[in-house]
Amino acid sequence: MKKLPKFFLTLLFVTGTFFLFSKSDVLATVEEEVSVFDSTYSDDWLDDYSTDGYTDLYTTNVDEESLAIFSTIAGFGMIALIISLLFSLAMYIYTSLAFSKIAEKLNYEKKWFAWVPILNVIMIFELGDQNPMLLFLTLIPGIGGLIVMVFSIIAIMNIAEKRGFDKMLGLLTLVPVANIIVIGYMAWKEPK
Repeated sequence: MKKLPKFFLTLLFVTGTFFLFSKSDVLATVEEEVSVFDSTYSDDWLDDYSTDGYTDLYTTNVDEESLAIFSTIAGFGMIALIISLLFSLAMYIYTSLAFSKIAEKLNYEKKWFAWVPILNVIMIFELGDQNPMLLFLTLIPGIGGLIVMVFSIIAIMNIAEKRGFDKMLGLLTLVPVANIIVIGYMAWKEPK
């Protein structure tokens, strides 16, 4: 746990260094493309036309401040993406461990289903005395996902009752942070 801040500092340093050096590369690439474009094409045909009030379409002004702002925003976006991926991976591992433990305590023979994305929902439905074929209702546009969510909540309520907890504990899966806590509570806490 003590290594976690060092990891984020290292990550910040690496992405900051990457975008610092990429700034000069992008600027050189843009200037190179503009010079190649200017040397390749001639603007002699423009002399016949008046360009009053119009800007030249072939000139590109890339100032370093805009490039620095863009690089900073891209760097923060990259850091946010990496953090969200790490958080998603941690949540996947946590829920898989919790459902695996619940399956073990309810003597479910295929507890490895908790680690496979679609099979874990089938396992929850089977543990909660629901028909796994109800998952095909998600194919109904719009309302199908809502119907499956209702059956999932009913299944988790039945799992809570089988584990010896109050059946209404399963309703806490509707609350955003409480749903994570409830799964862990049902997995590692023994009922009174």
